[in-house]
Amino acid sequence: GSMSTTKFNPNVHGARGLFALALFFFHIVNSKLAAPDLPFYRYVEQAMMSFEFGVELFFVISGIVIYGAFQRSSSLGQFFFNRATRIWPLLWVTMSVMFLMTLFGTDRMLGEPWSMLAGYFVGNMLALPPMVSMPIFHPAAWSLSYEFAFYGLMILFGLTAKHVPRGVAMAIVALVGVVVYWHHIRAIYFVAGLLIGSGMFHSESNAIVRLSRYPAVWMVAFLFVWKSVAEMVGGNIHAAIFARLFAEPPLIPLVVLAFFCALVTMVGVAKGYGHLSRLLRTPLFQWLGTISFSLYLWQAPVMAVVKKLMYVTHIVERVGGLAQPVFLLLALPPVLLVSHYSQVWIEGHLTTKLRLLAFRKKPVIGTPA
Repeated sequence: GSMSTTKFNPNVHGARGLFALALFFFHIVNSKLAAPDLPFYRYVEQAMMSFEFGVELFFVISGIVIYGAFQRSSSLGQFFFNRATRIWPLLWVTMSVMFLMTLFGTDRMLGEPWSMLAGYFVGNMLALPPMVSMPIFHPAAWSLSYEFAFYGLMILFGLTAKHVPRGVAMAIVALVGVVVYWHHIRAIYFVAGLLIGSGMFHSESNAIVRLSRYPAVWMVAFLFVWKSVAEMVGGNIHAAIFARLFAEPPLIPLVVLAFFCALVTMVGVAKGYGHLSRLLRTPLFQWLGTISFSLYLWQAPVMAVVKKLMYVTHIVERVGGLAQPVFLLLALPPVLLVSHYSQVWIEGHLTTKLRLLAFRKKPVIGTPA
């Protein structure tokens, strides 16, 4: 197994597809629709509820990919522009859809003055919440707020490393990072990605590399431990701020263990170990990896429309306890279809055009990093 931050890694690419699909299954069981009354199904539900934390594993991938992108960028400006054109076009389209759905689908916004709504809309388009406190219209966009904060820290590192030794620059960025993410503990997983991306685990004799032979086992362990942490802090891991860790010491070893499991999982995936990596290299997961960002941002609006239609057409009443499986069967095709065309037109054509306009030279075409 070899790992590289400069060339395309099909295992990591397929993992994106797996985690985006895992979130789709999380949204099925989290839909409040009736579930089959089968003895084993509640265990299936519990397992699928943990898929919410596929986002943390996305953050590890982001750390790996961003380290490489940062190293390859000719300037800090180009680094930020490439990141922004990767994320903003798709965010703007999906955010506009979610904003309109929120505006017309609920009455909770109608009491707000238009000037406030306009401010919230601009803030959401820039992926400010929840790093900046305001209502968030797209339920998946919180992670992009974390992403942009992470890019900001990378740029800060680039600026400080020009004037002080690298070790000092890292210490400064680490300190600023703790302040920035103090209320957002899920961001610690970017660090795991940076460790992998920096090449710490190239050697086959490395202890963590040797442990990472069975990434699927470590992934299940990560989901179990991190879900346990989430339940210990009242079900909302966003609330698991660092201050709370120090107030409840048993949380600290669990957080360290979850971080370690995620790190070993993604070392194993990046190296291409185990049956999991073999699965991730299949054409299906390579395609899901290609559409993963669109799949991540489109599933919420498309699933909301499908669910609404299920209520309007009385399908929910008719199918009773089969509502969840029926929702899955009805929602998956349009989610995949919309994601596919979104990837082609918004991520592919539009991002490429924006980069062409900016640099007047042909960028690398394909799935943007």
